[in-house]
Amino acid sequence: MGVATLAQSDRGSITGTIADPSGAVVASAKVEAKNIDNGSIYEAGSSSTGNYVIPQLPTGNYELTVTLTGLRSMSNRISSCRWRRPCAST
Repeated sequence: MGVATLAQSDRGSITGTIADPSGAVVASAKVEAKNIDNGSIYEAGSSSTGNYVIPQLPTGNYELTVTLTGLRSMSNRISSCRWRRPCAST
């Protein structure tokens, strides 16, 4: 007889879709999550459908920056990312 176990993790992910003001998706954008508490930086890029995933982020507060060559960068703070709790955007 086997026993199933579940493990908790202190890791999470940030996912989203990048779109311009008209709603068109933005491909090939650089997405950076900077841990505000310790300065660690995690990077990803948006896909052809504008989607991105930054996996395996430690619990913490993050500043998310999206950059596309030729356009200005946009930033947003995401705080209190914790296991099984949604992140709050400020």
